[in-house]
Amino acid sequence: MKHSILATILFIILGCNSTTNPHKLDCAKLRDGVFLTQIDTPYYKGEIARKGNTQIEKNLETGASATMEVKWINDCTYSLTVIGEPDSSLNYLTNKSLTVEITKISGDTVYTVSHIPGNSFSPEIKMIKIR
Repeated sequence: MKHSILATILFIILGCNSTTNPHKLDCAKLRDGVFLTQIDTPYYKGEIARKGNTQIEKNLETGASATMEVKWINDCTYSLTVIGEPDSSLNYLTNKSLTVEITKISGDTVYTVSHIPGNSFSPEIKMIKIR
């Protein structure tokens, strides 16, 4: 009986500290690095290189790229604003700031939701940190 009560308490404590809880995510290790990104619908595969306040995102299918300024709003939410002129396939980002929320971390895999002003589409993006 004592063991089952202890096991239940331990399960509750560990469950509350799960990385799926957005209030408990440790996003500090995601501020810099190289990530592979994927969206299933519509299909998109890209690479992100982020260092400090700069992020370069490249579409691996078309080669289009954009340099963006990163501003961290809190530990797990940041905004991205295009610096300069993006490639033509990324024109929808011109003069807009995307807000990206990290919703789940599982090892080196990160799940985010992006919000684009004036667009109701908020895709879930899977990112894998490769360096």
